[in-house]
Amino acid sequence: MLSNTHHTPRRRYLEASPQEGGDGALVVRTGTLPGARLEIKAPELVIRQDVGPGLLGVVPVGWRRVGVLYGDANMHRFFVIAPSNAGTSIASGEFYVDGRYRIVEAVSDSQLACEAFEAFEPG
Repeated sequence: MLSNTHHTPRRRYLEASPQEGGDGALVVRTGTLPGARLEIKAPELVIRQDVGPGLLGVVPVGWRRVGVLYGDANMHRFFVIAPSNAGTSIASGEFYVDGRYRIVEAVSDSQLACEAFEAFEPG
């Protein structure tokens, strides 16, 4: 099982709300529960709080590419997202990535999705 803590090159704690990340930031809740999993690789993840089995935080403005692995016990999907003007959301159970982005790459085979996530370098 992958851990959220080693997937982001820089993490820092934020006392204010996730909206402090600014216009264009991603608001994320990552973690793993039975039947739901969502993890990200981002250049920076500002942690708002630990929320039970996951983390609530923000990827601040300035990101160019973020990797998202989501799924459940039976399947995993991997997406590379990039900034966009359109708001969207990826969710798995209570975990999510919200913000203005578009999907620029998708892998739907579970094994290949996990391999792609491991190899992904955020920007």
